Amino acid sequence: MDSGISSVLPSWSDRVVAAVAGLGMFLAALDISVNVALPSIANGLNADLQSVQWVLVAFIATRAGLVMGAGSFADRFGLRRVFIFGAVSYLIAMVTISLSPNLESVVGFRVLQGFGAGSFFAVSPALAARVFPADRRGLAMGFATASQALGMLAGTLGAGLLIQWFGWQVVFWGRIPFVLLALLLAVLSCRWTVSRGARVHLVDSPWGKPVDAQALSDELARHSRVKAVGLVHAETSTGVLTPLPEIIELVHRHGALAIVDAVTSLGGHELRIDEWGVDVCYSATQKCLGAPPGLAPISLSEAAMEVINSRESKTQSFYFDLKELASYWGQARAYHHTAPISMTYALREALRMMMEEGIDARIQRHARVAAALRAGLESLGLELIADPGFRLDPLTTVAIPGGIDDSTVRRALLDGYNIEIGGGLGEFRGKAWRIGLMGDSARETNVFALLSALETILSSNGYEVAYGSSLAAAQQALAGVEFRG
Repeated sequence: MDSGISSVLPSWSDRVVAAVAGLGMFLAALDISVNVALPSIANGLNADLQSVQWVLVAFIATRAGLVMGAGSFADRFGLRRVFIFGAVSYLIAMVTISLSPNLESVVGFRVLQGFGAGSFFAVSPALAARVFPADRRGLAMGFATASQALGMLAGTLGAGLLIQWFGWQVVFWGRIPFVLLALLLAVLSCRWTVSRGARVHLVDSPWGKPVDAQALSDELARHSRVKAVGLVHAETSTGVLTPLPEIIELVHRHGALAIVDAVTSLGGHELRIDEWGVDVCYSATQKCLGAPPGLAPISLSEAAMEVINSRESKTQSFYFDLKELASYWGQARAYHHTAPISMTYALREALRMMMEEGIDARIQRHARVAAALRAGLESLGLELIADPGFRLDPLTTVAIPGGIDDSTVRRALLDGYNIEIGGGLGEFRGKAWRIGLMGDSARETNVFALLSALETILSSNGYEVAYGSSLAAAQQALAGVEFRG
């Protein structure tokens, strides 16, 4: 590996984050210039030197008190958000202090500046550490410290000369260009690093509805160089199945790659990767394949591999470097990682069991038990959330009826019947249950056990239940007879 910053920071987004960190430490350290300017500030505001020193004490106390708090907020809300908050506070303080006519008006805004400087001190070293590799943490800290030392040097030497020429206000308004630059770069870094270098455009659909092909088409038409479109085949937050063939055809018409999340659909729904033209497809072993968790099967088309092999910039993640992984799994057998052999054997056994059952038979089994579950739930008066034509078989989402507490029912199922179902996520949190029937658990006996338990638990919680109705509905659905309760 070549030495120097260019090899340590392989991407422009990382360089921007490093610049943000450096500017933060530089700006925070520039406050030493106020010490140099104390006599001029006191003279310019017609105040005694001791009063101005107390203003400095208030600033330092605010900054010191905020550093720990800003660090905690950064853990919760993100380093860049806290940095942006600090930069805005710092900018407002610089502008207002420069225009302040008296000492009293300076005091409050120096406290606000303390919020900004404290944020810089708290998050800038962490930002620097994030963009350097793990074996270069010393270099990252050295970079942050050097930026701070540069700020102290500029504040000590520069402030004295500039004050003589322009007055004490230059100590504050002279920083405004640096703050604006730091704020701009921080905002840009937020946009870039969320997607690890890609510019992402989201196309949302209402929860419980499939992907809106027209909305996706309109969004694709607004952008001339879309590289890839990511889709979730089986959306387990909502229980919705995406109609892949028509969506992939649309994506390819616009010259983009189709990346498909098939974590829950592989082995439980029809998925024709080559026939439908899926360029990148990844899944998981623990869902409908029925193997232990820990592996992520992946498939890449020739078009996707061409993009990977022609990539000019270095991959930011060693773990997700697909070019290296291809060399590991291909004829070259170049070392990349130590394979989890036991999990690979477990996956092989799960696939053997699937082949014994038959892929089509397994998919039909998931569809059959899902139909029985839906029939039973609806016979209880419970509302299924996903659109009828786009419902998942491995996972069913059902609305929690009014007056029923989500956690009470799920706890009763787990404690009393050893049955665990999922709670709602996002918009459906506390409003829906997510019931999974995947792999070997997609059996009629599990449907009957759950429905029987739900009848008892819902009834005990004040929900009117016709005992046995859900079981009868499920049985008749399995027999192919429409239930009429």
